[in-house]
Amino acid sequence: MRYLVLSILIAGILTFAGITAIPTSVSIEEGGVVPIKLSLTDKDGNPTSGVVTADLDAGGFEELDLIVGMNVNKEATVHYIAPMIDGEYHLSFISGEDVATTVVNVVPQEITGEEATAQVIKFRGSVAYKTPDSEIWNPVREGLVLKEGYSILTVGNSYAIIEFPNKSQTKVLRNTQLRIEKLVKVESGYAIILKQYKGKTFSTVKKLLSSGEKFMIKTDSVTAGVRGTKFAVIGGENGFEIDTFEGEVFAYFNDGRVVPVPSGKSIKPGGKLEPIRHGIEEFYPEEKEGEVKKPEMKETEMRERRKEEPGSTGGRGFGVGAKSMYLGTVSKDDTNYLVYSFGVNLNLGIVGFDLGITAYSTEVGGTLYYGIPSTDPSTNLIDAITLNALRLNIGGFGLRYGSGGSYTLGMGYTMRRYTIPYGNTLDLSYSFGNFWMSVHLPYELRKISSFEFGQSDPVYYGEIGVNLRGIKTSLDIIYDSSAATSEIVSIEPVKYAGVLSAKRNLIGSFSLGAEVSGLYGTDGDIAWGGFAGLYGRLLILDFVAGPYVNGPGFTPLLFSMGYDSKRCGIDETRGMNMGYMAGVEFKESWGEGRIYLNGSFDSLEPILDGYLKGILPRFASFPSLEVSGYIHDPTPFQGVLDTDTTAWLSVATVIGGGMKTGTRFIWDGKEWKSEIFVTGVSM
Repeated sequence: MRYLVLSILIAGILTFAGITAIPTSVSIEEGGVVPIKLSLTDKDGNPTSGVVTADLDAGGFEELDLIVGMNVNKEATVHYIAPMIDGEYHLSFISGEDVATTVVNVVPQEITGEEATAQVIKFRGSVAYKTPDSEIWNPVREGLVLKEGYSILTVGNSYAIIEFPNKSQTKVLRNTQLRIEKLVKVESGYAIILKQYKGKTFSTVKKLLSSGEKFMIKTDSVTAGVRGTKFAVIGGENGFEIDTFEGEVFAYFNDGRVVPVPSGKSIKPGGKLEPIRHGIEEFYPEEKEGEVKKPEMKETEMRERRKEEPGSTGGRGFGVGAKSMYLGTVSKDDTNYLVYSFGVNLNLGIVGFDLGITAYSTEVGGTLYYGIPSTDPSTNLIDAITLNALRLNIGGFGLRYGSGGSYTLGMGYTMRRYTIPYGNTLDLSYSFGNFWMSVHLPYELRKISSFEFGQSDPVYYGEIGVNLRGIKTSLDIIYDSSAATSEIVSIEPVKYAGVLSAKRNLIGSFSLGAEVSGLYGTDGDIAWGGFAGLYGRLLILDFVAGPYVNGPGFTPLLFSMGYDSKRCGIDETRGMNMGYMAGVEFKESWGEGRIYLNGSFDSLEPILDGYLKGILPRFASFPSLEVSGYIHDPTPFQGVLDTDTTAWLSVATVIGGGMKTGTRFIWDGKEWKSEIFVTGVSM
């Protein structure tokens, strides 16, 4: 750190001075540290002891007690940490009725030096990188040289270790995007500044001795600056936290606050210091001998399918149905696979099935395996033959095996459009008169050669229902077998859920219904909620609207798209509340979409959630065009595209062989980022 003392105005200690601060004026670079000497005297000018507090416009002190009161014995040296925002700041040191002031002029960082390089010394799975002059992601290789402006992307359980020329290392863990903003050789060391857009990193930084050396990781909400330590930067829904395992990290917030994070402490997105809740072993993924490498390429498309009625054969009669082909990234069991599949649909009346030829690799350019992706890959060519779907309908009994669709129970207040996009499941149903029952079993046939079955999803459910005098009443039991431990302190994963619902048709497609739901957590806590409202269909729109009342901890729409047992469940931060939910959906051959507003009566600010996809057919020599987008905003009235908005927009063209290629634009809270993708579609 380099700083310049502009002036030190101290000619002596005046009678009744009480407290002095040296220097009284100083200039320092953004993020730098300057020592300030405090001295206390009594009314006769003799050194004395007392309590000193500090007041400041921005920045912080290494001595945290100084803000609320620190004991000073005659004199002490404290260290002011400048914010990452240039300007003039006033520091006031108070002892009784006496005040001493230091004026700090914070100037922009001046980082110049010779270009340096880093290197990917190790990685697992498919990790991608791109250069500053390109939007195309390329697969990483061991020994890859990285320069200023290069970006790294991981997905799933993959990781990459970057080593810098001073032997400091940063491990880029799962689902993380990182950019090298600055990498230069300075006078006697290196200046390294990284920008972390999402995910989790763990860095081991050697002791920085030169004043010009730097190691920082920036995020949208906070910057971590160190001088030699082991620390992690972890992204979440509310922002980034910093965990310090050795040494000390300075957390520079965008509002000007600076807080030291000592060893064993974690600073949360709001600035609160707490003991670390993550073990350091979490940042060292095990690598067992012969373990399958886990690919890390960006997941490009989630093809949502509407749930078929058990036993449905599509009404096609006998014959060979449509062919399909898929090439893309599939995520299963926290692992990503690059899948290549070709299938044919056969319909034999009451029985229909799809046979496929499927192969996959576990990293870009890696070994090709056969069959449905599994952590126990097969090289037996027979396993390339896969049973993709089976449909059977005899009397009141129905059986459907195949790709998991979109599931809704009751009024959809607890399970609405729950999806299993890349796994097969078995759905059984039976109906007799006004009575029906069904069971959802998330299992799939993974290998034909050994008839190996495996679990494709942790969520099971069963339903019993009866129609009495036009009122359809059903009871659903949901079971999550994952036995997950939450990644969020305030969340308790749900083990069981119960849904009791009743619906009655009013007129035409309009119905009135109610649902009462209960959640049972892994720690034995219980939460409840209820919803009542009107639902039905108007033209092409399926709609629902009505009020709700939730007990403490209850999370509505828990089992829905994006459900993750480690992050969703009984939320202790939720108190009892009443509110409303309203939304519409549609699904047609030319497109599909949904938009929902979920708000509390205590606040006029609802949560906005929406998805839209439109398909323009092929015209003359122009290929088919698909435009889709997603948005989730908890504060839409404060600005639809702001820091708490999650959104993306995809524009793709369908090319020969059922392939689809295009560009996806992702909103990162401040601006749109773009990426190129290639995937497959049904033919």
